[in-house]
Amino acid sequence: MNIIFATGLMLGMTCSGIYLAVIPTLLKFSADAQAKVTASVEQRRQAELKQFVDAEKAAKTDEEKEAVRAQRREVELRPKTVMPGGTIDISKMGLSDPKVVSYYWVDLLTGMLLNLGMLIAGIGLVRLRPWALKLATWVAIAKIIRLFLVYSFFTVMIAPKLSHGGVQMIMAMSAAPQAKPSPKVAAAADDLELAYLRLYRAYAIGAIALGSIYPVVLIWLLNNPGARAACSGRKRPQAVGEP
Repeated sequence: MNIIFATGLMLGMTCSGIYLAVIPTLLKFSADAQAKVTASVEQRRQAELKQFVDAEKAAKTDEEKEAVRAQRREVELRPKTVMPGGTIDISKMGLSDPKVVSYYWVDLLTGMLLNLGMLIAGIGLVRLRPWALKLATWVAIAKIIRLFLVYSFFTVMIAPKLSHGGVQMIMAMSAAPQAKPSPKVAAAADDLELAYLRLYRAYAIGAIALGSIYPVVLIWLLNNPGARAACSGRKRPQAVGEP
């Protein structure tokens, strides 16, 4: 089981490492896409304003000129940068925050190190090596401690940043992200951020609880007299009343 779990976890963490490595590229791609959209919107805005200038010059009466000026003012008052509805700006998620990036790399590297130790211990246990019993026990203890430390830090320091970033990303998808949100929208954003925070904290608690199951069971199994006897080369001591 050590070999199976360690191999699976290491493969999953390798995929996570690839994702972490490409995040800067994804953020740059998002920023470039937003810059192109902004430039396109501004280009259309300038062309529209030029049409109003031409229309005002061609107007024959003061009423017609005033109507053109009113339309032009309406265009001028529009936000200059507007992301199209449904466009996702992942740069708002907070994934570029140094603290968030450092947390994920520490989580990944410490997990890979302990899973490598679990794999080595698993191979040793199959071969009934005494050192493997000790290594597997200490790795299991270290994994439990790591879960508490990593996800406690996540709950206190990382979850609020990701919650805020998620709401900011959603707000950036609105039709007019530069406009000041109304009190109702601001209150809804606060409620959504709180919901995200609770979800992240529930995830952390679940990760600690579920992640601790196998190490706890493993520690119990490895401290069985039969397991210790098998790895030491001695016969398993008979229980009282056992034939």
